[in-house]
Amino acid sequence: VVGGGDVPEKKPHPAAVGLALSKLGEGGAAVLVGDSAVDAATARAAEIAFVGVLWGLGTREEIERAGGTRFVERACELPAACRAALAR
Repeated sequence: VVGGGDVPEKKPHPAAVGLALSKLGEGGAAVLVGDSAVDAATARAAEIAFVGVLWGLGTREEIERAGGTRFVERACELPAACRAALAR
């Protein structure tokens, strides 16, 4: 787990994503799942895929303006959406 206090930079800076990926030993095959425009911008800055969830802080329109293009309305849709995002 990587939290906001683990890196000095705040989202949308990609530092926390980079730290999480390095801890996992992953090289970029990752999806950021988030509920805000800042989350979508963070994924874009980190050059990884993004899936927006529509039950959190941001609206679909706000997330779309930040570059989000893939969304789910229910948690059970996340696995398929993440697989599709990685296949792009």
